[in-house]
Amino acid sequence: MKNLTIKKVETIGAIFGVFFGAGLHFLYDKTSIAAFAWFSAINESPWEHLKLLFFPILIYMGFEIFFIKNKKTFYFAKLAQTVVGMLAILMIFYFYTGAFGVENVVIDILIFAVVMMASYGLSYKIIKDNYAPKLPGYFYLGGLVIILIFFVVATYSPPMSPVFMDPETFTFGLK
Repeated sequence: MKNLTIKKVETIGAIFGVFFGAGLHFLYDKTSIAAFAWFSAINESPWEHLKLLFFPILIYMGFEIFFIKNKKTFYFAKLAQTVVGMLAILMIFYFYTGAFGVENVVIDILIFAVVMMASYGLSYKIIKDNYAPKLPGYFYLGGLVIILIFFVVATYSPPMSPVFMDPETFTFGLK
């Protein structure tokens, strides 16, 4: 474990994120366990699919935090990774579905995998360069907590916006 570099830790995180995130897609649907609704997709809305990126990053943070000396940089990297990754998924999804008028599960999976890997690349670059704006580290950690809380709240009471609507059932949130 001592010879794990930041690059290796982030690479492992990307691989973990892709596979764990893919598993989260089916977890609630296959089990119907209410607690799983907080962190796995409960419907086919674009918003619910962002959980597949966010929660693997959050869970893997518990492992990788032990390898990063500068916690402020680490928290900033994880917040940047999360926000940029979530925005990238939404922008790419809406671009390709809007431009081509189709939605394809294979393309959706590829978008998720590429964005997960790229987001870990961003995190690696920030950590390697030891970059963080001048705000205190708890500010960035607080940003992650706010996203976490919003995921839980939006599971049960989402805004009535197209990004939160299941395109198959035209419903919002947990049925």
